[in-house]
Amino acid sequence: INCTGLGAKALFDDDNMMPIKGRLSFLLPQSEVNYIIVGNGGLYMFPRSDGVLLGGTYERDVYDATPDLSKVPDIVAGHRRFFNAMDDPWS
Repeated sequence: INCTGLGAKALFDDDNMMPIKGRLSFLLPQSEVNYIIVGNGGLYMFPRSDGVLLGGTYERDVYDATPDLSKVPDIVAGHRRFFNAMDDPWS
């Protein structure tokens, strides 16, 4: 079993390994949110005791681990579109 993650690239000269950079956003904890969503385009939501996790983004082959908040509005907007579509089931 190899549990080295991205380190396998260097340890085993595994050129198939690549980093995936993602971004998340958190909402305040909401006890009434007791369900998960996994939708199209990387959209997902998981309630946790410390907040509601919203995701996300998926960028292949990006080594930069610096946090980037520029995509957070897009993540939140994607969730708004998802829930707004429920207001009109025919849209």
